[in-house]
Amino acid sequence: PDDSYDAQTFPTETRDRINEWFGNNGDDNPPPSPANIHLGPDDMPPQSGAQPETEQYRLTGLSGDYADMITAKFEAGDEAARAAWEKLIPNGGCIADDHFNGTSYHKDGQVYLDIEADASNKRGAGCTFFHENGHAIDFYGGWLSDDPEFYAALKADYEAALEATGKRSQRDQWFSLGMSLSFPNVAHRASGVSDIIDGLSKGKCKGLYGHGAKYWRDNPEGVQREAFAHMNEAVYIDGQREMIEQYFPTAYKRFLEILGGVK
Repeated sequence: PDDSYDAQTFPTETRDRINEWFGNNGDDNPPPSPANIHLGPDDMPPQSGAQPETEQYRLTGLSGDYADMITAKFEAGDEAARAAWEKLIPNGGCIADDHFNGTSYHKDGQVYLDIEADASNKRGAGCTFFHENGHAIDFYGGWLSDDPEFYAALKADYEAALEATGKRSQRDQWFSLGMSLSFPNVAHRASGVSDIIDGLSKGKCKGLYGHGAKYWRDNPEGVQREAFAHMNEAVYIDGQREMIEQYFPTAYKRFLEILGGVK
């Protein structure tokens, strides 16, 4: 391998020190031994693998069009939500695998997703990123979703949505509400709302999206966990926010209050 260095790689001060140590300086003193040479960080050539400190990299650990899109959506989001994110999410983001071949998920502060699929997400570009990072915020905050007021607000908003159908029996209410979330002009925008209602009804009412009855049975805390992540989506994805504010206004307000209290 070529061990030579371009002299221009080094700062001027460093070149002068090298010339002083090893140049023909007219005296008989030997150059210092390697043990006595102390180079600081500014004396070393740039590392080719170093990552630039950009907002895109800080949020995602990535660069390129996807990171640019995520950053633009983040910067347009609610101030309290962004402040909580910056306090809780590590610099460089949480993505452990950005081309994950499977269903995206979060585990112990790490996010696994396919950014190419998320860039053209029917639920809104970047929706999966903001959902899984919502779980990460919840995790790093010590499970912020375990808030009694938040869960009570979810239940109250759900009951109000059922009442708003105008139907008398609960079965008819479930059918009517599920249908209203399934129309083509709202189904994808209502994915978060649909999943939360799926959880609150234990799998008996939903639109096109929902984890299903078994998931809710196996995860008693799942409703508030998923609701928290869906509301994090809503902060940054316009269509999702419109639907969350329509069906879960009280719970969304409490969600933002929780984030506003993050120290």
